[in-house]
Amino acid sequence: MPSIDALADEVRRADRSAYLALLFAPEAARPALTALAAYRLELQRIVARVGEPLAAEIRLQWWRDAIRGEGYGDVAGVALVDALREGMARYGWPADTLCAVSEAHIHDLYADPFDTPDAFDGYAGETEGALTQLAAMALGVEALGEEAGLAAARTAATASGYAGVVLTGARALMDAGSALAAGRTLIPASLWTGGAPALAAALASGRMPEGADAALAALAAHTIEADAHMRQLAPAIDASVRAAFGRAGSCERRAVTAFRRPARTAQDPVAHLACGAHAAQPAPRQSKHEGISINASLDRRSIKSSCAVSIRVRTHVSLAAPSARPLTRI
Repeated sequence: MPSIDALADEVRRADRSAYLALLFAPEAARPALTALAAYRLELQRIVARVGEPLAAEIRLQWWRDAIRGEGYGDVAGVALVDALREGMARYGWPADTLCAVSEAHIHDLYADPFDTPDAFDGYAGETEGALTQLAAMALGVEALGEEAGLAAARTAATASGYAGVVLTGARALMDAGSALAAGRTLIPASLWTGGAPALAAALASGRMPEGADAALAALAAHTIEADAHMRQLAPAIDASVRAAFGRAGSCERRAVTAFRRPARTAQDPVAHLACGAHAAQPAPRQSKHEGISINASLDRRSIKSSCAVSIRVRTHVSLAAPSARPLTRI
């Protein structure tokens, strides 16, 4: 893949754990896994650095156009675009799935918390879960050839959904302070004391929402439960694609660490959270869908966790023949 060394250097600088996971992957599949990691980091970078939501939406749309070769995204010579397109051609990565990852990150631009853990898991499946499944496809095809490789990737489909919840949950916990200081959070509103109205009021005022410790504990339990189910499925995953779960395998410890941080109170200014928020933060972001609930009626497998929240897992990567490539929900 073109300029893959430069992309690997970007991953190494931005996400050390992702880079180390790449080193443990089979050498033939590393360029594809590097491209997926670089794509994830680029989308997260847009969310973090572009202050104006509409401008960030345009940037995210550019990536969808670039993947499809449409509109202003009809470009050549951009290393990451070329690498993703080569992965589409070589491994049958569906363009719709790659584009859905970018589209899901639009949520991150606005102060619209997920209503329930179900909606959180849908987002996790469309972002980290989908990328995990795409990585499994690349690993399988490189190791076993197209037909057998895609069959091997199917064995990772359900576990990829759980991996998405694990990775997204760990990120939400580790970034809780800085996200709340910016007026947004990935932690579902139903896990906070007072639900969505109280959470929205706290975010708008720049204060720590009431019941922060309970909300963090609930999301940590949700994340750890997903990790347990992912590990239970591991023996059934074809050995050729297990390297796709390198990052997810180290996330449970991060979730527990975040959960055990010092207690915070509703009176604590968000800017002084122990989670790493800084005094200077962007102004709280506006709600894109004010007064409109986020649709949480997503078709996912449900499991009850010990904290009475349900884990619903969805992946939507097509494992059909590359020539057809319909978007299939697994």
